[in-house]
Amino acid sequence: MKSPRENPTKPHVALRPAPFDTETEGEEKVHVYLTHARDLMDLASPAQQGHGLEALLEREDPASTLGRAFALLSPQEQYKALRFHRLNDGILYMASHAALRMLLSLEKGRRLPHEWLFASSNYGRPYLVADAFCDFNLSHSWPWAAIAFCRHGRCGVDVELQEHLGDWQALIPLVCHENEQQRMEQAGRPAHQFLRLWTAKEAVSKVLGLGLSLHFPSMETDMSTGSIRIDGRPAPVRFVHLANSVEEGVVSVAWAGTPEKSFCCRVSQFNVTTGCVAHVGEHHVQ
Repeated sequence: MKSPRENPTKPHVALRPAPFDTETEGEEKVHVYLTHARDLMDLASPAQQGHGLEALLEREDPASTLGRAFALLSPQEQYKALRFHRLNDGILYMASHAALRMLLSLEKGRRLPHEWLFASSNYGRPYLVADAFCDFNLSHSWPWAAIAFCRHGRCGVDVELQEHLGDWQALIPLVCHENEQQRMEQAGRPAHQFLRLWTAKEAVSKVLGLGLSLHFPSMETDMSTGSIRIDGRPAPVRFVHLANSVEEGVVSVAWAGTPEKSFCCRVSQFNVTTGCVAHVGEHHVQ
């Protein structure tokens, strides 16, 4: 396999200013950006889409949009992107990590996208190594990537599409509290309700930084208040579902910070090919 390309000294990327710092007294903001990987996939011809990412990039001019997006990644990220066998997976990984770097530079202009450095906790939670001005989290499920940022506290995000669920009923005892199982049986659209539970717990687990070590059936969500209990005790985390953010899927966001403050999710769409941001809406949790 060909080794990852070196990042150019000055990658050619057009960044557009985004309204990120609007804060309200008594309310913290979590900024969530949704990126569609088809923005990159559609740049490849149908014939090119039959190959993996490495074969696609071999045919691309490094100055093309695809080449520039790849150049924004670190050598480690480039290597991982090239290892995906399916083009969809490689494109989604490249789009989500390029978008993360571009958005960090949108908010903090002192660094170019390829200059950001990351590390991971023992449970795999990523964080900024230098200039750690915010907390962030990333999730993706083809063709969507969701990236959350907050300046205070910690945030988590999870996106899942119903078409990727597979045999979701077999997952119920692995994900749901017994009380949640009873409520889900009584509610309509059980697959959608399961997605809401699953993504909420994934987002909460990312805030807590415990990864797969957290026992999901010990967590009981309250969908009406965005609160959660773990082993019967209230957890210092709140969550919200971003209704109608992605087609046939669910995006959930969780936040932990100052208990007396409410939080607001400001949702935008981000085009990784142009660097443009379009505000979508806001979701408030008391």
